[in-house]
Amino acid sequence: MGKYLQDFMYGVQLPAGQKKLTPSQQLVAKSTSFLADIFSFYLPRSYEIGQNIWRVIVKLTLDEKTYFNTIEEGYVVELYIYFDYNSLIFFDEFNRKKILLDQFCRGLEFVCQKYSCDFSVFEAIRHKLVLDNLVYYGFYKEKKASPNKRHFAQMKGFYSEDPNKSTTSVTLFDNQHNEKVTFLIGNYNFQWFDKLKWLDNKTVGVFHINRVQSYKSKKVAEDYFSLDIETGDVIYHPVTRESVFDYALKLLTEENLIEKAFYYFEQAKKLGHGKVEKILRNLETDPDLRDKAKLLQTPKRQK
Repeated sequence: MGKYLQDFMYGVQLPAGQKKLTPSQQLVAKSTSFLADIFSFYLPRSYEIGQNIWRVIVKLTLDEKTYFNTIEEGYVVELYIYFDYNSLIFFDEFNRKKILLDQFCRGLEFVCQKYSCDFSVFEAIRHKLVLDNLVYYGFYKEKKASPNKRHFAQMKGFYSEDPNKSTTSVTLFDNQHNEKVTFLIGNYNFQWFDKLKWLDNKTVGVFHINRVQSYKSKKVAEDYFSLDIETGDVIYHPVTRESVFDYALKLLTEENLIEKAFYYFEQAKKLGHGKVEKILRNLETDPDLRDKAKLLQTPKRQK
């Protein structure tokens, strides 16, 4: 990590004596976290604040005494802004988030004034986000050419505060870089996917970041979806132990594809997943059991 600004955090400061967020505070906290996330997408790679500041944290507080208080610790600047959450009650979702975005940018402007840096960069990001209706929709990663150079493919993501609306897709281009068609991979957060690779001239692999990191604590992508650009068929290929196990459990409990589920349970067992035996033993006792929690319980000993 270099000396330039890396990302933002935006959240809610619990009032003194309060142990957990109220429902209204939870709603605000969800939106603030999302706004910081999409704001970070557009952060310039070489933006410098003060003496090696890597992260800016803006927190909304109900304590007027802490208004615009700043704390600098290590590589982090933390700023407090007084804000009354109740003022958002009568606004719709878009305007609620827009008001919260404006508060966030007020904080960034104050930081820029304090450290004598350019706020116009952040104002331009705010303007773009509002024009885009406070969602992210765009290409990411580089285009990849097929082995025969007849096509290019590139990942595309749609990201909103509602995770059920987020999508990951792949856009196909001809050899002149003209868009031909976009294929939906699924309702996934595109940030979960790390790379795209042509498996042959008609098949694209879209690789998912491993949920469990490697022993070197590095981000690794092995599980993948294969996309047939001629038919549009998308097939999931779990590779890592946790993904194989989770896929088997989904096939059993959500899709009732018993034979296919047992095949993947066996694969997970070969990879050393310790929970497979519990599930198989519970199914021996009750073949119709489909409740995840009960399937994962330790089976009762036979008398």
